[in-house]
Amino acid sequence: RDRVYVSGTRVGTLANQEGRYVIQQVPVGEREVFALLIGHGSQGGMVSVTEGESVEVDFQLRATAIGLDPLVVRVAY
Repeated sequence: RDRVYVSGTRVGTLANQEGRYVIQQVPVGEREVFALLIGHGSQGGMVSVTEGESVEVDFQLRATAIGLDPLVVRVAY
């Protein structure tokens, strides 16, 4: 599932199966919000948070290849 969080804070959440999410208690001010999904990379965007108001941020995450270190198997006889 997508992980969505506010940079520089401990505030974040997981998106549901439809990709919808709600993050509560975001500090007021200019904030950078990131979405991250394994195998799809991440994307961020700036939002202006005002007390008592809600802000909507949409992300389009694209599938990306994941680089893995080579696996070495040693057999001892």
